[in-house]
Amino acid sequence: MPIKALACGLAAVTFWTISPAVATAQAEAVSIILRPPTPEPFTEVTAEARSFAIDLNQTEIVWTLNGEFLLRGVAEKTITLRTGKAGTPFALMATAQGADGVRATGEKTFFVSSVDLLWEAPGVIVPALFPGKALAAAGSIVRVAALPEIFSGNQKIPARNLLFFWSIDGERFGAYSGKGKNILPVKMSGGAGATHRVQVSVSLPDNTPVAERSTTIRFQAKRFFAGRTLTFAQRPIFSPPPQKTLSSPGR
Repeated sequence: MPIKALACGLAAVTFWTISPAVATAQAEAVSIILRPPTPEPFTEVTAEARSFAIDLNQTEIVWTLNGEFLLRGVAEKTITLRTGKAGTPFALMATAQGADGVRATGEKTFFVSSVDLLWEAPGVIVPALFPGKALAAAGSIVRVAALPEIFSGNQKIPARNLLFFWSIDGERFGAYSGKGKNILPVKMSGGAGATHRVQVSVSLPDNTPVAERSTTIRFQAKRFFAGRTLTFAQRPIFSPPPQKTLSSPGR
């Protein structure tokens, strides 16, 4: 039965070791797969041990986290963890010991990372002193900003050193993707009620994916005042912006 433990997780490194007794005969190895592959802070992540050389269904598997025992049992191939705050590292290890003496260990190092998306419609006008947020309307320019919380060890990596890959409704925006490009300015099309899904995937400089986020932007009906287009939210200016933020696989 899976066991929950407070941890922090985002795949960074995978490696394996083989006991000396069998290293020269075979190349047994255990790999650890995460679901989701880029866990966010304070969420559940499932780790699964896999091997092409050892039958894990007939093998005792021992799980440890940062050197501390978590779970032991035959065919215990999966374990569920709950991540903590961004930036705390840990090492998850699965050791398989077969009846024939074959032993293999797989390890995956985790750093919880995240990225938030905020957007604004800077060209849309709201009435003076109106306590609300300008919303997107057909033809308006929307500026989406990615705010990453990515760590290497105990050091936060600046956005200028990360790779950002943007897409809208599944279509890549290569011109606005690349190193340090955490801002996406785009002119949106569609009528009142139409939606566009904006997604960003963030990678380390070596192209290792570390975080992803998407948000859905819904167009509001236009209002006109003195020849100007007004689109705004009926909510206090300091409340959360009227947008829905989703987690989804990167492209």
